[in-house]
Amino acid sequence: APISPFQPAFFKYSNSQYGHNSNFFLDCRPDLVSRGVDAHPFKLKDKTIEKAMKFLSPYGLKLTDDFVVLHLRELGYFDAPHHEYRNANPQEFEESVDYFLQQGLKVIRIGHSKMTPMNKRSGFIDLTQVIKPDEVDLFLCGQAKLYFGSGSGPLSVASHFGVPCSEAWRIPCTGVRDNHFAQNVTFRDKETGKIIRWSDFYEKHVVHIQAPIVFDQLGWIPYFPNSTENLKFAQESFEYIQKGTIFHLNNNYKSQ
Repeated sequence: APISPFQPAFFKYSNSQYGHNSNFFLDCRPDLVSRGVDAHPFKLKDKTIEKAMKFLSPYGLKLTDDFVVLHLRELGYFDAPHHEYRNANPQEFEESVDYFLQQGLKVIRIGHSKMTPMNKRSGFIDLTQVIKPDEVDLFLCGQAKLYFGSGSGPLSVASHFGVPCSEAWRIPCTGVRDNHFAQNVTFRDKETGKIIRWSDFYEKHVVHIQAPIVFDQLGWIPYFPNSTENLKFAQESFEYIQKGTIFHLNNNYKSQ
C-alpha cells in the first residue's frame, strides 16, 4: 500500500541504471550531460527574489552581498530513527561561522524554531526562530556563494541551483554529486578499535545505508567531526571555490 500506485523514491533510467533516487545523480549524470541536459536546472524567478529581499532587507542583507547559507539539521521537524546520524550539534560549527565572517561573507542560518540557538555576531543572520515566506529559503539556497551543513533537503535545493555544497558530515557511500564537497564520518570497530575502511562498507553491503541500527548490529561506532575538523573543512571548501591553493593542488592530480 505505501508504494501504490507510484513511489518517486525509486527511478529506472535504463536496464542497468535504477534504484533509489539518492543514487540517480551518480548513476545517470554523465549520460545526461553528454545529451546536453542541464545538471543544475533551477533558476530563481524575479518574483521569488523580490519577495525574499523584501523580507531579508531589514536584516541588513543586500542583493549584491556574498553569503553562506547554513543548515544544521536537528530534531523537531522531520524525525525518524534512520535520520539520527544526520543531526548535528550547532556548537561544533561556531568556529566555522566565524571563519566565513572573517572572509567578508555573511552567514544566514535556516531551519526551524526548535533548533539550538547559536552565538549572535555581526554578519550572522539566524532565521531559525522567525516565521518567513517559503521564497526566503528558496532564494537563499539559490543565491548563496556556498551551502554549508547537513546533507538534508536544503542541500538538494542548493545543488539544483548549481550552488557549491559542503556536506559537513556524511556516512560513507559511493560518491557525491558534482560541485559538492563531503566530510565523511569515521567508524571504528567497537571491540578492536580498528578504523572501518571503505572496503568494509562494500563487504558488508552497507554502502548508502544511514540507519544507526545497522551499524549498531555490526558493532561500528561513528566518530563525528569536531569543531576543529569542521573549521578545516570550511576553510578547504571555501579555498577550493575561490580557486585557491587547494584547488590547484587537486587539479595537479587530475592526470593521475
